[in-house]
Amino acid sequence: MANDLTITETATWPATVKLIDIDEAVIGGVDGVSNAQAIALAARSLWLKTQVANVIAGGGISADDADLTQLYDAIQALIAAQNLAGLSDVTLTAPQTGETLVYNGAAWVNSVPANVLGELRKVLLLNGLRDAITDGSAARLVNSFPDPYVDLSGINTGASSGYLLDATGAFIHNPVQVQVGQGVGTPIGNMTIGGGLVAAYDGVTAQIQSAGAKTSGTDGTGWIGKDWGGGTSRIITGVEFWGSSDAGVEYSGGGTNFVWKLKGSNAAPSYGGGTTLYTSGTVADSNGVYVDNLAIAAGAAYQNHWIEIDSDGAGWITLAEVRFHEQATAGDLVLVSQPLVPLAVPTNGHFIGLVEPIDAIALNTDLKLFMSRDGGVIWDELTLEQLSTTVIDVNGTPTTVDVVFAEGALTGASETNGLYKWESYNTKELRLHGAAPEFS
Repeated sequence: MANDLTITETATWPATVKLIDIDEAVIGGVDGVSNAQAIALAARSLWLKTQVANVIAGGGISADDADLTQLYDAIQALIAAQNLAGLSDVTLTAPQTGETLVYNGAAWVNSVPANVLGELRKVLLLNGLRDAITDGSAARLVNSFPDPYVDLSGINTGASSGYLLDATGAFIHNPVQVQVGQGVGTPIGNMTIGGGLVAAYDGVTAQIQSAGAKTSGTDGTGWIGKDWGGGTSRIITGVEFWGSSDAGVEYSGGGTNFVWKLKGSNAAPSYGGGTTLYTSGTVADSNGVYVDNLAIAAGAAYQNHWIEIDSDGAGWITLAEVRFHEQATAGDLVLVSQPLVPLAVPTNGHFIGLVEPIDAIALNTDLKLFMSRDGGVIWDELTLEQLSTTVIDVNGTPTTVDVVFAEGALTGASETNGLYKWESYNTKELRLHGAAPEFS
């Protein structure tokens, strides 16, 4: 019997298609076995048709376009849009050479990739400076001049001011001490013959043993210092002294080496008494030998300070001059390098430095960095930024320092007379442990 019944299609994807078994009765109708396959296949066909229609609409092609190439392109465009976090309205211009597509958290944008060369330069400069610190000497690289500040060979001392080198710790810092006037306080000690105690504070650093301060005994030991006066105490953080110009520190007893100590006390001073504030290593004696430590850790304040000397000889101890330095407020430094000669006229300066801030330091306010390509006629200030921190050895103590970096254009006359300059401001105490400038 004829009828016009049709299958009601649904856009689904049945997991299976029915297979009629040999023992099943072939029955029609919506639930009949003979129609199960057709219903499943019709549903799958409508599902596929719906997906293709979506592709056609999304790809911007006409519904009657049978060109499979355009259909493929439309599919690819939708795939790309899905990979761009579901954004179907990507309207970026074509990337330029060197650009990449970057998602910034809200949209996809064309972007120049990170400055790989610049980052590599930072690494090379820092490694060059670390190698120089390890070797203990400045090392010339191509257009780069690392200086570990173990001495002042890389510093123009005439153009610099307010600085002090700690050669033992290998750093340069702005002094936090001043010399106590030679006429301040009362001389004390057992160096009472020759020129007497006062000879050690007369400002003359080159004196023969008979004119300098000299012990009355000949056992190879001696002491000399200052009583700052009743009710007056000082924190001594540095000492300098000079041996006699014709005999050194020990005279006529065969001595070749000595050690020394800085002592402090509020009671009556004496050799072997008081509190030890510093003990030196072995010092080789020689005519006019100069000895200093201007970085003694600040301790308690005392009314009396003196140095004790113990020689390996058995003669007189004789000194030409003694100076004491006391704790004070940090000053501002200007530190100018020696001329640095790049291979060609540079257009840019680059700089890595190691800074130990004792006080809180604001870069570009309390500490500034300048570079020049024309011998300092024009100084260009380069903006400092902190890259990281690192740990270096200072007098056997692991010390954390800031790794700072700066770079920028050089605007002076087109010369190859390169310089760099540190400047500190606002009397902030700091230590500079090395620098690695580069010109490009």
